[in-house]
Amino acid sequence: MRYADGAAGGGPNTPRPPLSLAEAAPHRKVVQAAMPLTPPEDPVAAGARAVVERLRAAGYAGLWAGGAVRDRVMGITPKDYDIATDAEPEEVAALFARSVPVGAQFGIIRVIHEGHEYEVARFRADGPREDARRRDFTINGLLYDPLADVLVDHVGGRADIAARTLRACGGDPEARFAEDWLRILRGVRFAARFALAIAPATWEAMRRHAPRVLEASAERQRDELARVLTGPDPQRGFALLGELALDRALVPEL
Repeated sequence: MRYADGAAGGGPNTPRPPLSLAEAAPHRKVVQAAMPLTPPEDPVAAGARAVVERLRAAGYAGLWAGGAVRDRVMGITPKDYDIATDAEPEEVAALFARSVPVGAQFGIIRVIHEGHEYEVARFRADGPREDARRRDFTINGLLYDPLADVLVDHVGGRADIAARTLRACGGDPEARFAEDWLRILRGVRFAARFALAIAPATWEAMRRHAPRVLEASAERQRDELARVLTGPDPQRGFALLGELALDRALVPEL
């Protein structure tokens, strides 16, 4: 198997060529974003910016987080936006006319603003830096300030996007996967969807703990597997599942 750093071997984890992105510049903790402010013709992004504005006006932190930031860096138009904040769900609810407490016990609330839904979540740990480090993969650990047009990168996600590398956040893949074993299956999905090579330590942790994926609920396994098999490269996704010995475990009919 060949990894992103050129380790020996071959197989479905062969690295892809680097992306020709401005993000290939050396990683810094906080970098000026190579993304424009919300385009006015995108009402979903405009609404996400408005949610941040309202949080800030009330004295709370507010940053775009997760997949929407990743997609914008990759030049993909996000379908939805998540917002990270230091406000508690009940404090967020008090700021908006419509909201749904979908996971208040975990600090998550869904805000309905101008017909669009936004998931607003309390920082997973003590502030944005630790929040980013506790996310699953560095490509999903980017934060973005839409008011200042600043990309906040505490985990090297921009460099990994440029290098087309999937790497677990925080420097400890074992710990990240132990927080939710289904992240191993999510890793397969992201590697296949975005044509990413998997960093050596991340891949070894995925292989070592792949059977633990079966500890997740059958519904979560099914939903994640469906995303792998309906993505842009299901062949590579299934090949990676085979290398993890998860293909027959997840699809017993084979």
